Formats: sequence, C-alpha cells, structure tokens
Amino acid sequence: MASNLIYYYDAISQPCRSVLMFLNANKISYEGRVLSLFSGAYRKSDELAAINPQRYLPVIKDSQVQLFESDAILKYVADQYKVSDHWYPADLAKRARINEYMSWHHSNTRSSCIGLFRLAYLGPRFFNKKVDEKERQEAVDKLNKTADFIESYFLKDSEYINSNSISIADLLAVCEFSQLIIVDYDVAQGRPKVAKWVQNIKSNLGSIYEDAHEIVYQFQKEVQEAKKA
Repeated sequence: MASNLIYYYDAISQPCRSVLMFLNANKISYEGRVLSLFSGAYRKSDELAAINPQRYLPVIKDSQVQLFESDAILKYVADQYKVSDHWYPADLAKRARINEYMSWHHSNTRSSCIGLFRLAYLGPRFFNKKVDEKERQEAVDKLNKTADFIESYFLKDSEYINSNSISIADLLAVCEFSQLIIVDYDVAQGRPKVAKWVQNIKSNLGSIYEDAHEIVYQFQKEVQEAKKA
C-alpha cells in the first residue's frame, strides 16, 4: 500500500537530514522526492511551490496536511504517527524542555553553523569568492560560543539535549554540526559532553545516521582531494 506521506528533500540540507533520520528511525513509510539544492532543481518545481511558495526544503505532504520548516514537520510527525514518547514527550514539562532548545535553535545553532558553511564552502564553490580569514575567524568565534553554550547548558545534566533519551531536538542540532566536517570544524574538540552526545546519537541511530550522511562524507572527501591537488 502506497504511503500518504510525501517527503521533499535533499540530504545535503541539514534540516532535511534531521527529518530524514527521524522518518527512517521510526520506520515511517513515505514517498521520498529528492530536489537538488545545488543544481537548482528545487527552484523549478511547481509542485514544491504549491506547498511552500518560497521553495525551501524540507517539505511534507500528508493527505490534506502540507508543511514546511523542519521544526514544524518533526513535531507534527511525532504526534501524528505516535512514535516512541522519548522523541517528543507527552509530559508537558519534558516537552517544554525539548521545545526550549528547538525555539533557540534557529537563531543560534542554525545561524552560526550556516554562517561558517556559507563563508568557507558555498562562497568559494559557487561564487568563486575567496575566504576572508578575518570573517572566517569571526564566524568560528560565533560558532564556538554556540557550541560552548550547548556544552554548558543543554548538556549540563543530561546525555542528550535537555533529556537522557534521544529526541527530535538532537536530530535538529547534530545535523548542523555534522555539516561542518566539510570545512574542517569539529564541534567535539575540547567539549567532552558534546563529544559524548554526538557519539550517543551515532550509536543510537547506527546505519540510519551513516546513510543520511553519505552525501556529507562525499563532499568532505571532494574538499580534501581538492586541497591535495
């Protein structure tokens, strides 16, 4: 029987990977429709534009429900498909702690991670823009502050973000940091709690994590080979 859930994504997108891993980890049946960000295929999709006029990914269509924004998608799917409670707890106090991070995420983790990625990778690759070392250091400094806060606050007393069990908040966060291996930034360096957190997620998800990150590893390899040339 065909799935009612259609998922539009590109795994090179950090938010897309978080949803992809969540769907696969919970064995939720879906029809995946890949729209390449780097080739510009997403800009040409009228089907995507009908759901999200801004043509951003990820996007889902689930019967009559159409959603964009990874935060909204993760929460909807968690509730609609009745996944294990640890992903998005029914207990309001526990749920509020997950929501606390997810509300903080976009202006902090997302903003600082994409800032460095655009500067160190997207600019040089797509716009032939030379990296300004001062700007790069400023981006790294901003990113370090974000990672330090996650270490000292969100992981202060727990193995996962504000929880001792994996949740949708962890998927949203880890995908931002995992992208940065392409530009030689290791969020775990000098942060033992973050290092353990990343390892916990990888161990928990196993091949689901690795499969979702295959494209990231490919880009990392291409960058490393280009440096040797």
